[in-house]
Amino acid sequence: MFMRKNASRGRSLRDRLNVILVELPKFRDELGAPLPSPETLTSRERWAKFFLYEGDENKAGYVQKLVNSETGIMRAKKVLSRLSITDLIWFKINAYYDAKSDWITAADFGISPDLLR
Repeated sequence: MFMRKNASRGRSLRDRLNVILVELPKFRDELGAPLPSPETLTSRERWAKFFLYEGDENKAGYVQKLVNSETGIMRAKKVLSRLSITDLIWFKINAYYDAKSDWITAADFGISPDLLR
């Protein structure tokens, strides 16, 4: 079981933090099959389809139907539309910096770099 704890107090964050993992390929439709109407999908299925097809220009109309079907997806779409290429580059550079810092810290504590790969 995975449990996230507050670093300063050691208390469980289960009432404050939700981590949801969704295997998007399981929600992919058969090739050539008609896409299901958003009204026939559960909320979880609508979110999965949204993340699965968001970047697909061929499914832009379907994604818009998903956006119109649920307020939360509509908000997510607004946030994604405000991300710029600069934000994405910053995220990539920051992720590299974090990984490099972790590697250096591990080396300082005598942890084998091979364990970090």
